[in-house]
Amino acid sequence: TNAAGRWSLPGLDLTQDLHLIISLADYYGVAIPYDGGAATRYFETKHLGVAMGGMMAGMLGVSLEAGTGMVFFGAYDSSAAGFEGVSLALDPDAGAGPFFTTAGMPDATLTATSSDGSGLWVNLPPGTYTLTYTAASGVCSPVVGVPGAQAGELTVEIFPDTATQAVLECQ
Repeated sequence: TNAAGRWSLPGLDLTQDLHLIISLADYYGVAIPYDGGAATRYFETKHLGVAMGGMMAGMLGVSLEAGTGMVFFGAYDSSAAGFEGVSLALDPDAGAGPFFTTAGMPDATLTATSSDGSGLWVNLPPGTYTLTYTAASGVCSPVVGVPGAQAGELTVEIFPDTATQAVLECQ
């Protein structure tokens, strides 16, 4: 990166769907899906430390399995505040989750996003999944992720020992 923390990838065909994977020592890798057909192309990386990931999983009674991946998802309004009431499903059904969060910590009692708008799936075997999202009120659109075949879907690629991001903007 340069002094401002920005980077470039010259020669990359940005009209294609891509996955940027960022690796840091003592952190899970982060896979950022890039939709080459999107009008808006921006994203923010969020890294989860290996120790923190293990602690969060332990709070849910889950042990993280080596070689599996995760999905971190977020549902936010246009001001980046968490959007409450978004439920999720993953096809094929695999791993452990979804686990939604309250104040950034997993809460196994939740069945949809709380006011912080986020959550995760863990222990997903590498492969391609369809993440289906439904807002209890309002409409959501993907801002980080590759839209699926139907409205309300994202195609999510899972990589070993990596967290794939999926972000929705809801109104």
